[in-house]
Amino acid sequence: MKSHWPILVLAAVVLIAFYPTWLQGKIPLNGRNLAAFYSPWLYQKFAGFPTGVPSKPGMPDQLRLYYPYMHLTQIMYRRLELPLWNPHNFAGNPHMAEMQSGVFYPLHILLLFLPLPIYWTLFQISGFFLAGLFTYLYLRSLQLTKLPAFFGATTFMLSTFMFTWNQEVIIAPHSILWLPLMLLAIDKFNQHGDKRWWLAGLAGLCLSVLSGYWQTTFYVMGASLAYILWRRAWLLLTWYPLSLGLTAFQLLPTAELYQLSSRPIINNSPQLLSLFKDFLLQPFHAILLLIPDFFGHPTTRNFFANPAANYYELALFVGTIPVVFVLTALFTSRKNLVWFFTLLGLISASFVFDLPHSRLIYDLKIPLLSTGIAHRILFLLVFGLSVLAAFGLDSWLKTKKPLAIWLSAGLISIISGGVFIFLYRVAQVPYKYLWPFDPKLIWWPIAWRNSIIPAGVFILFMLLMLLSLKAKRYFHLLTIAIVVLATAQNLYQFFKFTPFSEAQFVYPSHPTIKFLQENAGLNRYIGYHGSVIGSNFATYYGLYTIEGFDSLNEHLRTQLIYSTAKGELERTMARSADAILDRDYTNIYPRRILSLMGVKYLIDYPQYPDLADAG
Repeated sequence: MKSHWPILVLAAVVLIAFYPTWLQGKIPLNGRNLAAFYSPWLYQKFAGFPTGVPSKPGMPDQLRLYYPYMHLTQIMYRRLELPLWNPHNFAGNPHMAEMQSGVFYPLHILLLFLPLPIYWTLFQISGFFLAGLFTYLYLRSLQLTKLPAFFGATTFMLSTFMFTWNQEVIIAPHSILWLPLMLLAIDKFNQHGDKRWWLAGLAGLCLSVLSGYWQTTFYVMGASLAYILWRRAWLLLTWYPLSLGLTAFQLLPTAELYQLSSRPIINNSPQLLSLFKDFLLQPFHAILLLIPDFFGHPTTRNFFANPAANYYELALFVGTIPVVFVLTALFTSRKNLVWFFTLLGLISASFVFDLPHSRLIYDLKIPLLSTGIAHRILFLLVFGLSVLAAFGLDSWLKTKKPLAIWLSAGLISIISGGVFIFLYRVAQVPYKYLWPFDPKLIWWPIAWRNSIIPAGVFILFMLLMLLSLKAKRYFHLLTIAIVVLATAQNLYQFFKFTPFSEAQFVYPSHPTIKFLQENAGLNRYIGYHGSVIGSNFATYYGLYTIEGFDSLNEHLRTQLIYSTAKGELERTMARSADAILDRDYTNIYPRRILSLMGVKYLIDYPQYPDLADAG
């Protein structure tokens, strides 16, 4: 048991991160946001919240997509049916082929036995724990001692990328966490030729595909392929054609739906490609490596980085202390893999920053890559930094020489001061420096206030380093304190962003919904003035509508719905994910669509004008 303490502590850290679930009975879902901003619940009062329900903003996709889709998968599995089709949105849409539903991900077998709120929580907990566990095992295989391996594992597991994307796209961590297992399998197979490791790596790649988030899986494939070439493990190249063949039952329907959807058409339009290029980061965004909330935070509603990017697309931060040890590794270690992970991080980051080759990807209109935002690749930078931080701490423990630490700390101080001066100049002449924010915005108070905690962690870290030199008998104890401090900072960032909601806010009942459930049958509904009941919520409540939100929905049907506004074929649509009917019912064309698609119920809020006025 003593030899496995890092794994037990990893599990304990994850349980601490999710303490509201087992201590307060809450669910890691932005349900309060559902009650605060979505119809029909925003019009009602909830017990204990007479002035409204406070909530953390954002993260709508878990409410509109992932939780309802998981609910549908559970229902169909319990009926012993393959979850191939979703009849509730868009007047019907493929469910399995949509891929983000991840219906064949093996962990979903637990949906047969567990209530959905419990499984939803377990799914997230397992994502963090497995990411930490596989990273720890991989680092141990590189001959790192236990504490540095644990340090690297927690750094990656609790990095800003992992917990922000866990909320934005809950399946993303499960597509990523197999990367360290694959790297471990590559090294073990290379050393021993054991076929079990060949199978483990192949299984990891297949599971990444089946998790449901293709873009991050593509980057997992690229990173693992680069590692195979670096290690010269040529036989493992067989993983890639085999994994595609073994998961073809998922990939082929998805590829067909992708071609039939609006995404390759709209997302390759000049307007969208220009927007994607605008999302590319500028040099000053690198300050987020040191101060994660320099540009504000969505929870405190002072995030001012838009329209350049959303918070989860700026997820560079791995911790203040890990960055010091990353530089320490670069100063002290000559290991071959230090170069590999340095290059991995630099190359992946280069595709997120505004550089000629990152723009070229959009100009070339590369399938899948050009139709999405580049920031998903940041997890490779985060993973590389986590591994390098583990190398740096391992070097410090073995040499006990502070020179590299002081050099790293001094370099960070100089860089931070330089960046602050640079950004002050940027604020004076914003357009000269490609500053995308309102030049009248008073942003310094936000930036300074959010710099206090990283600065405090940095100063406390330096004090612990000084103490370790003066009180050498406590060297290892103080090193543990440094690791605890680094973990605590990342946990703080986790709690600041991650929402936990009471059960009463997880798709609560409502008289309107009850009426439709009891009376509508197979007939469809639609909001009269707008989405009085969000279209994707139909999936959760077992209702039927003609609208929907999903990046893979059939293009011709959506085009038909859009065309009702003008009564002619509408070739340009604003977004690929939405199907929205024009609400001018004095126009005959929307009324014809309502009849054609079996819409029987128009849902309205009582204070709106009477429906009879529609004529």
